[in-house]
Amino acid sequence: MRRYVLTLVGVLLLGTNGHAKQAWENGLDLEPSLRSAALVMAARVKNVREVPVVSGGKSAESFYEFTFAPLRVMKGVYARSELKLTSRDLRPYAYRRFDTKDIDAGQVRLLVLGRSSVGYVGLHAGTTADQALPLLEDDTDSLLDAVEILLDLQDQRDRQIVVDRLGDALAGMDGRGAVVLLASLDRRAYLAAQQTSSWRSVREHLTSNDVLVRTAAAQVAAALLRADYLGDESERQQCVAGIVAALTMESTSVDAKVAALIALAAGVDAVRGNPRATALVALDAHYDTFGEYAARLDVVGRLPTNAATRDQVSEILAKLPLDAPVGLQRAAARAWGRLAGTDAHDGLVARMRRKKALGLGVMEELQALDVVFATATDAGSIRRTVLDLHLTPAEQEVLLVASRDAAGANLVPALADMLDPRHSSLRRRAAELLVEIDTKSAARALRNHLANETDLGFKLRIAAFLGKHGFTDGYAYALEHMSEPGYRDVAVEAIAAIDRRGSTREMVEIYGSSNDANWRRAAIRALGLLGSTALEAETLAVARQLTHPLAPAALRALADLGNVEVLPLLSVALESRDRSVAYAATKAAGPMIRDHADQSTALRDGLARLARDPLAADVVRRQALDDLFDANDPRVDDVLADMARDMSIEGSGLLPRVRTLLQERRVRL
Repeated sequence: MRRYVLTLVGVLLLGTNGHAKQAWENGLDLEPSLRSAALVMAARVKNVREVPVVSGGKSAESFYEFTFAPLRVMKGVYARSELKLTSRDLRPYAYRRFDTKDIDAGQVRLLVLGRSSVGYVGLHAGTTADQALPLLEDDTDSLLDAVEILLDLQDQRDRQIVVDRLGDALAGMDGRGAVVLLASLDRRAYLAAQQTSSWRSVREHLTSNDVLVRTAAAQVAAALLRADYLGDESERQQCVAGIVAALTMESTSVDAKVAALIALAAGVDAVRGNPRATALVALDAHYDTFGEYAARLDVVGRLPTNAATRDQVSEILAKLPLDAPVGLQRAAARAWGRLAGTDAHDGLVARMRRKKALGLGVMEELQALDVVFATATDAGSIRRTVLDLHLTPAEQEVLLVASRDAAGANLVPALADMLDPRHSSLRRRAAELLVEIDTKSAARALRNHLANETDLGFKLRIAAFLGKHGFTDGYAYALEHMSEPGYRDVAVEAIAAIDRRGSTREMVEIYGSSNDANWRRAAIRALGLLGSTALEAETLAVARQLTHPLAPAALRALADLGNVEVLPLLSVALESRDRSVAYAATKAAGPMIRDHADQSTALRDGLARLARDPLAADVVRRQALDDLFDANDPRVDDVLADMARDMSIEGSGLLPRVRTLLQERRVRL
């Protein structure tokens, strides 16, 4: 043990740099830019000319004019022998981060250009000129082969076909071209993880002679291991074996080592049965950098361990300098938290006390508390001890994040003290946790701060929460804003939760006296949530006319009332190309399916069709999917599989939701 501690201190004193950014974060994830581009070409820089500009007779600055000779046009049409662009064209406002003076005459560059109001403009972002405008050896560079492959796939609507073709293309690709294709495979890891060809392609590149390719392959291997929710034991074992082979290669880099170790952390189940892998992550094995050691600690913290290893991690944390690199401190704290569970509390608090005494922050130890709280029988006493350390507002917020899954009524007094309008982020986090705790005491703590809330949407959420617990303070806010389309839902939900005496009469009066459709929509919705049948017959008549301005509100109100006559109307409304009608129908479908399951077959069929429809709005598709999921409909797995293959969900809010449900339901694609 002493030998280990001396080695650790020695490396800390020598100091080394952490690993650099991931490969495609350095500019080689080209696919999004290529899809959006109007012109893609390889071009030689013929001339670079500095153009000085004097403003106001005193201020001087220069921009540059670049003359490019097209060598290979891969997307779009360029009909002239030269292309002139300025540094302002190549460095558009959103990406003013690289120095265009690094572009020299004679170089060959990849130009990925979009359209501006006057012509072409640089489209691919980067922190250096070589990232934004990749430098090529010539017009036969392998990077261009990868670009051609991605351009050939840009109109493909089936993500599964894209994954298959990427796997095939990777088999014959190396160098930066392979990195570009690996980046595209990475964003479709949930599909690729169920394809043997994808695993094989990534494994083959784990031991590439090109260190950059090895790094990218390790990053994709980690993505596949995380996305493999079906737990393909054979593929996982082979993948870990490939990562081990990469780690034992003689010629490597810090980036490649760290990426490989991070990948091992994603496949700890396969690491356990691989003696070579366990030897590589042993805490007394040789390491050169903080990044490597932090990644190794992450693996060890996830593995089944014995008392000796646990003691070793405890001593590492105790001996680790209080100003050691943040990544290393975080890894050691989390490893100790995972291995020791509730018992890790004393060591973490002791370290925090030492750091606080020296005026140092304790973020790393606080971030490790989430794994401690996961096994703690009395998370409240641990939190009280930590709060006594006089945490800064930012540190208190980190503690609340760690406490999210262990928040209980005993946290209410501390949260009440954090509702300080001077610290808006902490205040919001504390208020949200009070709403989640959902007790009378939580409502009482939040009540006095309702007027101080500046976010109107959240203010109305608080009003509904208070109303649920018998406080009517937010009624005026809800009533005043219920006609605003952006706040209508949360406002009428607050009115219904408060359920103040006379609310029903007030809504009927608003409906009858107002000449504004927005007020009438809100009144109909509120009456439905209040359970009032005062206008049910008129509401049903409106709902039967889907082109009526009040139809969306009427559909939802009838569903809130449980009126079975709305069922056939909802099935028709789901087919509407009016987004507001279709969305209202999906929102109304949930309670009707729940309460009238035996009569909802046609409605479920319509929801399944809508969720699959790439032309429907994302918010409508998501609600349709959620309705099927909440109803545990037998067709939801097939719907999820179809949506996972749909290219239109990439870059949308639908994709994370689909991924979450795929994993939760363990859908085989």
